[in-house]
Amino acid sequence: MKRNDGFTLIELLVVIGILGILMAMMIPGAGMIMKKSKTSTARTGAVVVQTALQRYRTEYNVWPDFAKGSSKTHYTDDEFMATMAPLPTEKRPPAENLKRIVFIEVSKGATTEISSGKFEYRDPWGKPYQYLVNETPMDTMKLGSFKKDYSGPDEIRAKALVWSAGPDGDYETWGDNVASWDY
Repeated sequence: MKRNDGFTLIELLVVIGILGILMAMMIPGAGMIMKKSKTSTARTGAVVVQTALQRYRTEYNVWPDFAKGSSKTHYTDDEFMATMAPLPTEKRPPAENLKRIVFIEVSKGATTEISSGKFEYRDPWGKPYQYLVNETPMDTMKLGSFKKDYSGPDEIRAKALVWSAGPDGDYETWGDNVASWDY
């Protein structure tokens, strides 16, 4: 009597078909997980920038000159990084950070070198963060007054506000922007 061990072709095809269906069901879920991961990373980055600005203000008792202008938004560009994360290789300290205090850590994933020795702090989609500092003695800032389709709270209690342009890369459309004050 001959014994056949193993699976038949039909059994193998059924198993492969079931695995294919399960994989097809997982792909949309994986995309949603990746989107939420980038959003969470962007929110963390916005809070890091906000904290760095507030630490600078606490240390020097003023906002850095490049951040001033309460009605004008600013970006985490090379000037921001040169002051907030001075490189140890620089011979002279930045004019606005004479103590060479590192207010923001330069990590490979969050910064992009735009030219030799010049960095920008960017969100997961590759855009610099945008921020606004409060130069008035008031604790609240009106954000809705300078954004077109912003539907969040009109007044936010903060000294500095930071946000990412989101997946679409547009700072003006707030549907997908990620902000430091949204939890």
